[in-house]
Amino acid sequence: MGQSIIKLDFYFIYIIIIFMEEKLPEEIYNLISKTVSEMGLELYDVEYDGRNLRVFIDMPGGVTIDTCVEVSNLLSLRLDALDLIPHSYVLEVSSPGVERKLKTAEHFKKAIGKKIMVQKEKEYIYGELLDANDEKIKIKTLEGSTIGAGEIININYSEIKKAEIKVTTKELFQK
Repeated sequence: MGQSIIKLDFYFIYIIIIFMEEKLPEEIYNLISKTVSEMGLELYDVEYDGRNLRVFIDMPGGVTIDTCVEVSNLLSLRLDALDLIPHSYVLEVSSPGVERKLKTAEHFKKAIGKKIMVQKEKEYIYGELLDANDEKIKIKTLEGSTIGAGEIININYSEIKKAEIKVTTKELFQK
């Protein structure tokens, strides 16, 4: 009995790993990008784990729930009509949020002047994003980093494991 539980746990973990490593086919990404662009919106990011297809959209001034519903309805129709995903999936359309993930050079460039948290291998760097180009970012560290506040540091994109904009409660409720 103990062996079958171990095998079942291994099988379950194996399935999770397969779903986590699922890559979105380029044809689907292109359809999403074209649809979002036709609606006058920016495609911020797409995440796909084999079961959930998450589409993050943006526009100047932010997106509304109604905008997300419109995009979701049109994408759903187009994806289903072309039958590009041969199994059931969950489509989620939303804004990337105020504390959005930063994954591309373009994301970082748009976040210049904002406070961000960057995770490197064993360091967390919190600070103001001063500059971003196609190879690296420049941050002025603030209190809350694993290194001292007031440091100006450059980080190559290849060193970044994870990054996101950080907003304080005070900033969130300011007009």
